[in-house]
Amino acid sequence: MSSTPSSSGPATPRLSAAQRRAVNGADPDTGEMDAAPATCRALVAAGLAVKYGQRGAHYLTRRGWQVRDGADGAPGGTPEPTAEEAPPGPEVFAAATGDGPRTSDTEGRRRAVATAWAGLLEIRRVTGADEAAVAAPAAWERARMVSAVALALEGAGITPSAVDASGRHVRDGYRVAESSSQPHAVSVSWMSAQSAAGRASAPTAPAPAPAAEAEGEVRRQLGRCAHALERAGWHATEHTDRAGHRFLLASPKHA
Repeated sequence: MSSTPSSSGPATPRLSAAQRRAVNGADPDTGEMDAAPATCRALVAAGLAVKYGQRGAHYLTRRGWQVRDGADGAPGGTPEPTAEEAPPGPEVFAAATGDGPRTSDTEGRRRAVATAWAGLLEIRRVTGADEAAVAAPAAWERARMVSAVALALEGAGITPSAVDASGRHVRDGYRVAESSSQPHAVSVSWMSAQSAAGRASAPTAPAPAPAAEAEGEVRRQLGRCAHALERAGWHATEHTDRAGHRFLLASPKHA
């Protein structure tokens, strides 16, 4: 993919017919594209798209939106790269919700989380009405709140919980789940592996009310989670269920 110079701004990429169709046909609200993998990879390499999410979906970047706005006049004709020639896109990232296997505490994982968070901020920028939109969750996040909230927490350096094959929580950490009472929010709990060990025969049953020391730790950790979520564009309020267990309800702010 080559470019032609422009006297009024950055060079305009030369798009093949398939690439122009992908850019022009992107979702007008989210910027999500529906195109062949090789086409998407070529647009990522040109800085016009970004790959993000468990599905590996591709979205227009800010530059991609600019090209889309004037894509009808963009020159074309360069051959579309084959799958072998096109550079690979970023790895597909799965947010740790606390209900999955233990994630590795490695530099590679931290780098993957940072890359995923940067991609999410890019989605906010390219789908928002102005620069302030980066401070609030995008439509993509509001449609996938469990994953989006989990990414915000892990991106803030907070440890996710983890479960073993029986579904028992085996690591202290946050757990993000759908809220049974609030359709426009998700719940964030702090799971204790020690508490879970005492109820291995019924992993889905509520744990006994925590002792004062354990309760203090839960409140402290939920406070960390709430602070991280507020900074990431989410409202976070603390609540207590009938058994006395504390949890957060997280809902998206609006730009």
